[in-house]
Amino acid sequence: MRGQTDRNIRKVRNTALRKIHKKILPVLRQREESGQPVTMEERRFLAEMKDTDIDKDSGNSYNR
Repeated sequence: MRGQTDRNIRKVRNTALRKIHKKILPVLRQREESGQPVTMEERRFLAEMKDTDIDKDSGNSYNR
């Protein structure tokens, strides 16, 4: 549509999702630690993110 390759579109999408995840992760961790209710989907997200280093990523690596 915009003359972009599939590879480029996937990379842009993944970058946007990573930025969203980096903002959501600390909020959900704080809710979980303070005892506030967390949905099953939020628990699943936290479990998946526990194994990654998305919150430790300083943003200088373009290969992730």
